[in-house]
This record gives sequence, C-alpha cells and structure tokens, in this order.
Amino acid sequence: MPRKWALLICFVFVVISIFWFVNDKYIVKRERKSDTIEKLKDSARTTFGNKLVDSGLLDFSSNQLGELPDNILAQLLGSVVNSSTHMYGAKDNHGTSLDCLRIISTTVTGVVRYLGVYHHMRKDIKKYQIHLAQSFDLMQWEFLRVLVTNADMPSFGVDVRTGWILLVYEDFISGSGLVPCSIGIRLYKGVHKLIAGDSAVKYVAPNTFSKIEGTPNVYSYDSLRGYASIGFHFFNETLKRDEVAWANLTNFPEVATWNTVLDDAHNLALTRIGATGNIGARSVLSTQENGQVVICEGNIQGPPLHKTKWDQWRVWLLRRNSSKVFSVTKINLKTHLGSQGVGNPFVAIVPNPDKTESGIQRVLFVSYFLFGEGAKKGESGQLIFTKKLKTHS
Repeated sequence: MPRKWALLICFVFVVISIFWFVNDKYIVKRERKSDTIEKLKDSARTTFGNKLVDSGLLDFSSNQLGELPDNILAQLLGSVVNSSTHMYGAKDNHGTSLDCLRIISTTVTGVVRYLGVYHHMRKDIKKYQIHLAQSFDLMQWEFLRVLVTNADMPSFGVDVRTGWILLVYEDFISGSGLVPCSIGIRLYKGVHKLIAGDSAVKYVAPNTFSKIEGTPNVYSYDSLRGYASIGFHFFNETLKRDEVAWANLTNFPEVATWNTVLDDAHNLALTRIGATGNIGARSVLSTQENGQVVICEGNIQGPPLHKTKWDQWRVWLLRRNSSKVFSVTKINLKTHLGSQGVGNPFVAIVPNPDKTESGIQRVLFVSYFLFGEGAKKGESGQLIFTKKLKTHS
C-alpha cells in the first residue's frame, strides 16, 4: 500500500476516534444535566410547593405559574393565611362592598393603575349596578363611576395589541326583576374610554338555553378578528340547576353573531367530583399550548335540589381545552378563621404595586366571595389577596 494511503487511513481513523470520544462525553454530560434537571423538578414537586405556600413569595417565573403541579397551584390559590397582602370584606372608599371584583392593570405616565369592576345592589332603586373603581396598591379601591345599571356579575376581556376592552355582564333585560337575564357586552376602545364610561358598542346576546343566562367570563378576545370566546351559565330546566355553556361571538362589533354550545366537558367533570348543585362562575389563570388553566365554582349540596345552600359552594382548578377537561383539583380555602362557602373566583397576574421590591415584578391577585352562611365572623363578603412572584431574567 502506498505510504500516502496509509497515512490517509490513519488520519481518518484518528478523526473518527476523536469524534466518538467527544460525542460520548457530550452525551454523558447532557444525560447528567437532564438527570439533574429532572431531580430538581421532582424536588420542586415535593418540597417547593410547601415553601411557596409558607413564605408567600413565589420564586417562580410568572409565565410558568400555570405549569406548576395541580396540587401546588391549588394550595397557592387557596391559602390566604400565607398571602403577601389580604383583605376580608373588601369595600371601596364609599363603603360599598366590592362584590365579585375583577381587575385589569394599566400604566399611565409611568404609574401602575388597577381598574376593577364589581356589582352593588342599590336598595333605593332595587336594582343592581356595575361599578368601576381604581387602585394603586390592590387593597384600597376608589370608586370612579357607574358603568351599567340593572346588571351584575361583570368581567373583563382585553386585547393587549389594540387596548380594546370587552365588559361582559349579566343583563336584567326586563328592566325590573332578575328574570329574564341575558349576556350583555360593551366595547371600550381603550382604558381612557373605560374610565370615561364611553362605550363604543352595546350588545345583548339572545338567550339560547333558558330565560336565565349570566355570570359570563371571557376565555379569549381578538379585536382584530372581531372574535371572542365567552363562557356563561344557564338554568337547566330538566335538571333544575345551573350549568355552563360557551359562545363564539363573531363579526363583532359590525354584524355580531352569537353561536352557543353546551359545555358538557365542564359540567360532567364537576358533577363527577361532587358538584351536584349549581355550576357557575369561572376565571382563566393562564393559557398554554394544550389548553387553559381555569378556576371555577360549583355547589356540592346533594339532590333533591331546592333553595341554594350558600355554605356549600366550593372552587376547583381545571386544566382543559375546548372539548376536554384533563384534570380537576379542589382548591381548599384556608382563611385565618376557617371560613367555608366560597364562590365567584377570579385570578390574574398583574404588575407588583410596590416598586421598591427588587426582582418582584408581578403578583398573583386572587378574589373570592365568602358567603355569610359559611363564613366566620369578620370574614364574610369580598375576599382579596395577593402572592408575590419573584421573576427571573
């Protein structure tokens, strides 16, 4: 064999040997790194959750909150005693209870402002009203204006690209009394329009399941496509209880169409775990690739169903997509005195109002209503609390 061919073969052999040696080292290192990551994840699943609940400081990236194990996330959403801030029987500066408070955040001239909607029964006119208030610390709320009269159960949907805001609510369409009721929608083309009470469009959806339809929430809103996915409850005349459905709102606001479908997955999932009474309000915590994390309420009173037992309301954590519920986890409320009877859940991740806290850019805001029949003294009414999110770069 010519000498040059022998040298070439030796060179190729050396190159191949080096390649396999380096690759093998890389694979081993990658496997070790992967094992380490999995061990950290396992450790987080077993110990991290208790640390989070006990400290009140979530050492977790805010966009990963929905990826926490269900039992840990349920603890965070249920533990008031280890919250960063909290308030029982929350009221605005006029002394009006912040019933069923839902919030959004905005920044004006560099200052974070929170806007909240809630309902109030005006006894003098015997009608519910939807109020708008503002806060700069999430605990103290200043009344701004009445947005809607003869309506309750408000909630928001926001398209952050355009700044357009959907206000959805339960509309008592007769003008007197609570029946019939439908889903009402108002469109505000910006925060300034909302604060001014200047809605561009007012829409009342047609009833499709019963004469009682309400407690809406917005699963998603795309103002550029004129589309919104909206959940709501209706009274099932056959089963004699409230159940949930959802609607696809399209061509809004030009020529709006409202198409509804029974949310069998939601109703069946809650019924199977014991919510044999009314099934009601819901709130989206986060949206992920395979679906959404939803917080919802249901009543566990057993049949036959007569007058609602308010102390039997409970809340759950659902992971789901449009057609399937993947898991249901009960949120065990832990108040300072041990109240039960909790409903009307709302959760949101918003900017931290305290800018002096370095590295804590956002907080988890949680809102529940504690019914008087199940609440301990001093804890009934609107409950609000926060948990700090220590974010990472």
